[in-house]
Amino acid sequence: MNYFDRQSQSYLSRSERGLWSRVRHFEREAIFEELDPQPGERILDVGCGPGYYAKEMQRLGAEVTGIDSSPAMLNQFRYLDTPAILGKFELHTFESSYDKILIAGAAEFIADVEAMLRQVERILLPQGRAVILAPRRNWIGGLYRAWHRSHGCQVSLHDYSAALEKLAGLKLESIRNVTPMTCLIRLDRR
Repeated sequence: MNYFDRQSQSYLSRSERGLWSRVRHFEREAIFEELDPQPGERILDVGCGPGYYAKEMQRLGAEVTGIDSSPAMLNQFRYLDTPAILGKFELHTFESSYDKILIAGAAEFIADVEAMLRQVERILLPQGRAVILAPRRNWIGGLYRAWHRSHGCQVSLHDYSAALEKLAGLKLESIRNVTPMTCLIRLDRR
């Protein structure tokens, strides 16, 4: 059983109190500002966990599909009564394309950033948008990586600008710092 399977039962409740709740508030506002979910849009929530962001996207009328590699987290997500995929995003063979893709708090657990971005490029519809919430490449991001390593998780602090140079189908629209620990990357499909 991995770290996220062990945390699945209390993950949402812990994220709604204390310092983590304040951090998530700022992250959530920035994510929804950039993602701008609209009624009827098909949105893929990568690393959906128990549905922290998906629940709000559903409320706004988006058609959300979640993907997560943790069976226990996905069991929590299924309470939203929306499609859920068990698997690794960068390796999954998707039969659908999406208007928007959200990767919030999951990109750092995907070791191969180029494979992740190639998958985004492959399944994002023309004029689509991807929003990635990731740890910053600073000393706080280093502490975040060390903490997760101590819990058995590998964390990568990716260089998105360098990785995107190899992809013609995605345009880096913006990178902005959200908190001292996180940044938000917006990619648009060309």
